Amino acid sequence: MLCVLVVQSALAADPGDIDPATLGTPIDRFVISGNNHTQERYLHKWTGLAPGRILTREALEIAEQELLDRGLFREIRFSSERVEPGETELRLALRERRYTLLLPRASRNNSGDIKAGFRLRMNNLQGADRTLEALLQRENQADGDDADEFSIDYTMEMFDRPYDLELAFERVEENTEIDDFANIHFTDTVSIGVARDWHISGWRTPLTVSTAVTFEDFDIDQPYPATVDGVEPGHFNRLAIGFRLNRVHRDRYRRFGSLYSLTLERGFDWLGSDFTSNLVTFEVRGYRPLNAYDNIDYRLIFAA
Repeated sequence: MLCVLVVQSALAADPGDIDPATLGTPIDRFVISGNNHTQERYLHKWTGLAPGRILTREALEIAEQELLDRGLFREIRFSSERVEPGETELRLALRERRYTLLLPRASRNNSGDIKAGFRLRMNNLQGADRTLEALLQRENQADGDDADEFSIDYTMEMFDRPYDLELAFERVEENTEIDDFANIHFTDTVSIGVARDWHISGWRTPLTVSTAVTFEDFDIDQPYPATVDGVEPGHFNRLAIGFRLNRVHRDRYRRFGSLYSLTLERGFDWLGSDFTSNLVTFEVRGYRPLNAYDNIDYRLIFAA
């Protein structure tokens, strides 16, 4: 079980400027500014706002929350006014975040294992909320072994949503010593996953159902002698199905809400796995505002 607790602070948000006379009237013009990278057609799709739709505060609140939840913008501001000849003009002014970040990473667990490296995150690729993440890190373990890890993960929307496609690759090279016998372990993992949002009557939040296939190849630099209790190379391929209820939202400076997820994985010999296996993972994550400025965040993971 993994438990993480974080306390963070936030600042208040700045409200928009909506002319009350425009509420309840059809939108005649929708003007968007500040989207230097984001394609305008995606902003229309994400907000659900377009000429012809009746302008309401509820529609604006839903649109603003959808944009905030994507984490792509530093500022989101709606305004409206009646313009000649009696038409409603809705404006959306945006300030985009930095979409390319290279961040150092360092951590140490209770066993004394130390990890250090860099993570590259590129958001909003092609202005369509596609994400590319790459991780390069080295682990120095308390028992004297060390490992180098490289991973890359690409996520994109499919078919104008509710589908998401995720492609992931990871390579770990571990220098290890067992009974004074030094060896190198190589683990290559490729995963392809598709997720879909299912809207259930009476639920405000859709249930996300995901499926994935993972191919894992484990190899060693040289065979272990018979006198050493070492491991053998092999293939560990598996299918997974997951269920996620994501009620986590964002305001301009912090998250709030909760997330629940359940993932079932099984290895199959007909998929090329050397043996069958089962893994069940349940996760609970929460972001609770303490007051106008502070949050308490927690994360619990159970695996069997």
